Amino acid sequence: MANFFCEASILENAGFNIESDATQPSGTGAMVRPERICVVAPGAPKRADAAQRQSVNGIVNDMIYAGPMRKYRVRVGSSVLFVREHVDSRRRIVRPGDEVRLEWLRPDLRFVAR
Repeated sequence: MANFFCEASILENAGFNIESDATQPSGTGAMVRPERICVVAPGAPKRADAAQRQSVNGIVNDMIYAGPMRKYRVRVGSSVLFVREHVDSRRRIVRPGDEVRLEWLRPDLRFVAR
């Protein structure tokens, strides 16, 4: 399944409760696309739409520049989540070893066949 979705962040067995507005169908796993995940400092204020978001803390394993994007691999519990964000000179650069908070909108969660 991971090869088909390339860098999708598979949340199954990630060590945290998955929050969704939908009921997970049996025989499926939860995933979120890397470009739908936001990287923020762990102590950053919550967003105005925080009630619609899932957030988890993790440690950055790797960060690479890929043209106009930064790609991160972030360890959350026993899993690694993939994140892609547009390079923005106003944003803090996150480096390997940094603690971060990952956030995504609950409607961005997808269920895929195992």
